[in-house]
Amino acid sequence: MDKEQARFILRSFRPDGADVNDADFAEALALAMENRELGEWLAGERAFDAAFAKALTAVDLPETLREDILGCLAGERGDFPQAEDHRDAALIGALALGLSVGAAVMMRRRSTPIGGRSRRLHRSRLRRRLRPPAPGASPPRSRTRPHRPRRVTS
Repeated sequence: MDKEQARFILRSFRPDGADVNDADFAEALALAMENRELGEWLAGERAFDAAFAKALTAVDLPETLREDILGCLAGERGDFPQAEDHRDAALIGALALGLSVGAAVMMRRRSTPIGGRSRRLHRSRLRRRLRPPAPGASPPRSRTRPHRPRRVTS
């Protein structure tokens, strides 16, 4: 076993000493005792692990952390929790109805002609275009390009 393999094994060494009886850990620890550089590295690692474990014990976890995590996992799976009472169910139904009505209104607005203008305005402009010109009046100018017939190629 070389130093890099020993470091790799010793990175997962538990601070309570539960891994001392494992053959791989015993060999890596023996190498750390023989090699000064590896021994100093191991001492630094164990000091860091102890400080990190002490810092973790100082963290106060909220009591609802477990339920919050399980709720997030259920949401990712698509297994959503059920409403607890009738008020929650009514609120969820009202929100769903509001969202669907809002979506229908937005889709209706998008389907109106000419960039959202009203149908009445569109119809009146269409009637003016289709109305025959008054006698003696010049024909209206076209706002579009003149029509060019397609060339048929064989």
